[in-house]
Amino acid sequence: MGIAGTPAVRVRLELNLDGTLARAPVVVPAPSGESGNAQSQLLAKSALAAVRACVPLSLPVALYDIWKVVEVAFDAREMFH
Repeated sequence: MGIAGTPAVRVRLELNLDGTLARAPVVVPAPSGESGNAQSQLLAKSALAAVRACVPLSLPVALYDIWKVVEVAFDAREMFH
């Protein structure tokens, strides 16, 4: 969870060279086990939908080794800024 009880989730992406998903995105389990509450589950569902809506990603092919597997943080506090 983020600061002051605000949920945050991390999503792991495995990407193909063309920026499409090589595998389905996966929510990385929170180390504190807080991912089970309804607010965190809703944020996780929204994060996965956002990732799917944004592919294919436009990334530099020359740097594929750097971005072929990434984790993206989604923090509810940042959604309205």
